[in-house]
Amino acid sequence: ADNALRDMPNQPDALHLMALISHETSAPDAAVGYIERALAVTPDNAAYQNNLATMYLAAGRDADARAILARLMDNHPDYPGGYYNLANIFKADGDLESARNHYRLAINHQPDFVDAHVNLTQTLLELGSIGEALESARNGVECGPVSALAHASLAAVLLTNGDLAAATDACRKAIS
Repeated sequence: ADNALRDMPNQPDALHLMALISHETSAPDAAVGYIERALAVTPDNAAYQNNLATMYLAAGRDADARAILARLMDNHPDYPGGYYNLANIFKADGDLESARNHYRLAINHQPDFVDAHVNLTQTLLELGSIGEALESARNGVECGPVSALAHASLAAVLLTNGDLAAATDACRKAIS
């Protein structure tokens, strides 16, 4: 990515890659700078907007993240990542109903979105909707049969439901 940026300093894919690398290496200001540059070149890119919102959230810029996500969902209402990130914000704010609805929207647009299934399951448990949580957890495992998080999510629901044997089995699958 560095070489691509030397040759073409406004190449959006290279800027996006540098943003992701910077974000993963705990350089939030650099990450935001790179992705903002990428968006200056391709302002309608849904993935770039979603990742910028994620980086804003990590930097504690919640209002900026919300604004980006609102614009993203206005312009790309079929983009599942936007719904997922909005759901995470709602959940952090304690608005579990809105979180549930947005996780469901993310799943409606991407049925194999394992993280959305896992977070929906946890949200449903917090809402006391055990039956729905069990269905969501099973869907998550079906979508992500090798996802430890999906199996752990199922184990949590089964344990809440009092099914220790099935919860133990799901835990074994989570660590195998």
